[in-house]
Amino acid sequence: MVIARTGIARDPTLHDNLRAYIATMRKAGKHGEAFHYVSTNTDLLGWILERVSGTDFATLLSREIWQPMGAEFDAYITLDRLGAPQTDGGLCVTTRDLCSPFPHKPLRQKISSQPSCA
Repeated sequence: MVIARTGIARDPTLHDNLRAYIATMRKAGKHGEAFHYVSTNTDLLGWILERVSGTDFATLLSREIWQPMGAEFDAYITLDRLGAPQTDGGLCVTTRDLCSPFPHKPLRQKISSQPSCA
């Protein structure tokens, strides 16, 4: 199960929540030109997934990925003060589950028994 948790402290002189910040973002160039990675785009994707599915991100991730892959432990997603998930890197998982993202349980068990994933 993926559980939502709050706890990101943001500078109060800036935007006080993730979605207010996303709304100020503007494209940096023309489509098809130089690529510029912006992690906030992943937060925007999480917001889109919530809107399209009508489900909060933690429930969606849990139902579509975490449970089907047979994760052994719960995961946690960081939320801003208004409850928006930080999908660009706010997911907290155990090393065992991180090292074994395979839906085939015997394969998962074999991989997670390796010393680097114990």
